[in-house]
Amino acid sequence: MGLHRRHAQRAPPTPPGVRPPAAGGVARVDDGHGGRDGPHCAHVALAQVPGDHRAGTGQQPTRWALRWGLAPNAFALLETTGRRSGLPRHTPVGNGLVGDVFWLVAAHGRQADYVRNLMADPVVRVKVGGRRRAGRAVVLPGDDVPARSRSLPYQWDAAIGRLMATRPLTVRIDLAAG
Repeated sequence: MGLHRRHAQRAPPTPPGVRPPAAGGVARVDDGHGGRDGPHCAHVALAQVPGDHRAGTGQQPTRWALRWGLAPNAFALLETTGRRSGLPRHTPVGNGLVGDVFWLVAAHGRQADYVRNLMADPVVRVKVGGRRRAGRAVVLPGDDVPARSRSLPYQWDAAIGRLMATRPLTVRIDLAAG
């Protein structure tokens, strides 16, 4: 489902650092994460191409709203340190705050980059309810993931996560008292 010919002809030149649109009309932008096979196979984020009616990855608006304190309370922003780059990485997640513990069910388990990052460096920060709190993440491979998911505060979000899950994994983040 590509761009209509008229739209493709009117699209402005591709900006520097962006590869030209693929057949689907979506340009690929190197987001600096690096690829599994090295820098020649860069992890990419989707960028909107003029004339294309589809959105990008869908995380950018949520991430922006969380950074500015405008997102619903059902969401939180997890900050990990990139295992290769050493740079801060921000991932929108469901709000699993229970006291001084933040519970997280990673729908795709160890396949998720943020899980790989926190396994490499368990020191994380979580922004929830407008407050940023430091913590230490612990992956719990033996945990009862469906039961844990049902115990999370925002059930509609947890239910969506259970539907999407391929290899769910529980992560406990012990937050600094505050």
